[in-house]
Order: sequence, then C-alpha cells, then structure tokens
Amino acid sequence: MSEQSRTILHEAMEQQTISIAKAGIIATLNARTSVLAAANPVESCYNPRLSVIENIQMPPTLLSRFDLVHPVLSNDASDTLITGYMDMRRLGSAHVAYGVPKTITATPRQLESLIRLSEAHAKIRLSPVVERVDVEEALRLMKIATQQSATDPITGRIDLDLLQTGHSAAWRQRVNELARCPMEPFAGA
Repeated sequence: MSEQSRTILHEAMEQQTISIAKAGIIATLNARTSVLAAANPVESCYNPRLSVIENIQMPPTLLSRFDLVHPVLSNDASDTLITGYMDMRRLGSAHVAYGVPKTITATPRQLESLIRLSEAHAKIRLSPVVERVDVEEALRLMKIATQQSATDPITGRIDLDLLQTGHSAAWRQRVNELARCPMEPFAGA
C-alpha cells in the first residue's frame, strides 16, 4: 500500500473526513462510513509465527483503526471445509443414474457462506483461529437451512435451483418433456 493511500485511510478512519485538493482549493468532506478491507499475507501464505502486522505489512497505527481482524483457518479446518463442500456438491449427481436430473446442491456462494459461518463461530468462542469444530457447526447449520429451504417437493431432494430460479430441475425436465410431445392429439380441439 502506498504512503498516500495510508494517509487517506488514516484520515478517513480517524477523523471521518477526506480532504480533496483541486485547483488550489482544499475541501474537507465528511466520510462517516465503515471500511471493510482485506489484505493478502506476505508471499501469499499466512505465517502463524508472525503477528498480523508482520503478515500483512500494515502499520499498527492503521491496523488499530479497524474494529475486527478475521480469524484464520487451521489446516484441519480447511480440510474439513473442502471435504464438506465436496460432499454437498456430490449430492446433486448422486441420483442421475435413476432418471432424476442432476441438480445443483452447492455453489461457490455456499462455500463462501461456510467460511463466514465458520469464522463467526470461531469469534463466538473468542478464538483467533477457525478450528474443525467451527467448520463442522457451519456445515451442520448449512445442511439444516438448505434442507428447509431448497428441498424439491417433487423429488424430495435438495435443489438450489428452487432458490435461484423458483423452479426445480425436475420441474424443468417435465416442462422440456411436455415441449417435446407431439401436439397431434390436440390439433382437432
């Protein structure tokens, strides 16, 4: 981050103003807003032996202006998250062989939600690190919420298309089958 960017952020976060200089005129504008920022660790890998300040190379005077610093995922939590997400993805193709259309059971949005839920659970425990227990709870909550809101009444299976389009994959398949039916019996009607 450049020194100029740091100066601007300092002013906005500390004094809740931003100064703009144009044509010899300096204007100070109110900047009463929240700032959400993300930073990549040095060399793209968070080192737990270093402080947050050393990992993201942000001066402590600026970092102290932020209200929260997100916890990091432990390796075990990360593995559990990947396995849980992949299991959710596999649900959609589990019954394709039985004539049930492939359904969408997990998207990258669900993965992002799982990460946020895991982080929130870790924060509730006052932990700076997301552990396996946090991911397991996030997966449990996601499973219950998905079952309650995205279960196809026709097939009894989870289908996120219900939430995204209002129609299930089974419904779309039936509509497509009807569209392919010959219209001859109705020609004389």
